Amino acid sequence: MIAKRLLAQRLAGLTRRVRPSYRDPDSAHLVVDGRPMVSFASNDYLGLGAEVVPVQGHSGASASRLLGADITRLLAFEAAFATWLGYEAAAMFPSGYQANVGVMSSIVTPQDIVFCDKSIHASLWDGIRLSGATVVRFPHQQLDVLAQRLHQHRHRGELAVVVVESLYSMEGDWTNISKVIELAQLHDCLVVVDEAHSLGIVGPEGRGWVAAGGWQSGVDIWLGAFGKAW
Repeated sequence: MIAKRLLAQRLAGLTRRVRPSYRDPDSAHLVVDGRPMVSFASNDYLGLGAEVVPVQGHSGASASRLLGADITRLLAFEAAFATWLGYEAAAMFPSGYQANVGVMSSIVTPQDIVFCDKSIHASLWDGIRLSGATVVRFPHQQLDVLAQRLHQHRHRGELAVVVVESLYSMEGDWTNISKVIELAQLHDCLVVVDEAHSLGIVGPEGRGWVAAGGWQSGVDIWLGAFGKAW
């Protein structure tokens, strides 16, 4: 379903992508594919970004990555991080909160349905509410109840998503990811796992609980944070 929606966006000319580029700190120009270009999207009309926050030869972003310049080192890091985790691609956000809100509010729509553990983080809840999707909650870690609710309500959503955390910070317990994947696949659902609290403490080289079990192929969207064990 995600691929179908992305194809529709491409055909409508609505797909946007981050382009490798960097700002010339001494001017209002961008350099894209080796070509200097004038930027009218910097939000930095006085050029203060280059004076206040120079980072390894790069000025401040001063605009979103889609509109303004991107940093080639960041693109390289995202690619390396995705490979390290065992995924096709990765996107970095300023914070874990923004990642959870941004992802959940963009992948599901009011035509969709989300099944989630009642103890997921508030940032995930915020993103789900912004999406307008139908929400079906199940008691914490009670996957037998999740199975029942998938059977009862899956038909209500065009796209269905199951959202859990691998390690819940308040309870300190681990999710049976393999069982979540089994139930999700049985009912044609995507699986979203938040590993903010397990990244860096379990799995090969600290890749997290999903990597520890080799479940990357069954977890469609992996969310993490660098503000915890990292």
